[in-house]
Amino acid sequence: MRASSQAVFQALHDGFIAGTPGPLTDRRIADLQTLIGLTGDGTGEPLPAHLFFRGARE
Repeated sequence: MRASSQAVFQALHDGFIAGTPGPLTDRRIADLQTLIGLTGDGTGEPLPAHLFFRGARE
């Protein structure tokens, strides 16, 4: 990142990580499916839940 110091680098890094969404739960997947449907995906069918990545934050 070409940060001016390690402290600046760490602050940028921590800010980025803090803005990263957490793992997907069944509720969050259902909400995302609703949102995609409301935005007009064109099919009228929700995306299958298995298409959503449920990995843990690092």
